[in-house]
Amino acid sequence: MDIAKKILAVLVMGLCIVGILLAFSGIVGSWALNRTAVKAGDAFLLRADSTLAGLEGGLGSAQSGLSAADQLLSQIEAIPLVGGLLAPLNENVDGLNGQLTNMQGQVGELQVMVDTLQASFHAWLNLATLFVDIFLLWFGASQVSLFYHARDWYREGEGITAEGAEGAE
Repeated sequence: MDIAKKILAVLVMGLCIVGILLAFSGIVGSWALNRTAVKAGDAFLLRADSTLAGLEGGLGSAQSGLSAADQLLSQIEAIPLVGGLLAPLNENVDGLNGQLTNMQGQVGELQVMVDTLQASFHAWLNLATLFVDIFLLWFGASQVSLFYHARDWYREGEGITAEGAEGAE
């Protein structure tokens, strides 16, 4: 029975060493992954910001084109026979102009969201990495404690064997 306890204690100590190594490599890896995520996130947010700026410029150009078309249609509406035929087209231009204004507002809101995300991205990512590291430190400390308990259990088996040999004499 003592041999089984010793084997189990050695097995637990071996698994604890693996757990300690995993915790240490997880802590180092979390900061390496943090740096990679920061670079990728910054690149993504910069692309999103430039894309939204380009979209806002394109919407502004489209709105100025629609404004020019609206002015041209109102000049054509002044012609007595043709003006009545273009009234539905002028309403469509006004509707499109309203939709473009709405889209510009939405793009502006998205730009504010991207700017907010850019400002807080690093802090949230570092905080998440810190929480992972605290968990891994706790896990590593528990593995060290378990290792020492298993070592004591192994030595306890040696003490019993030595006492049993002395008692038999």
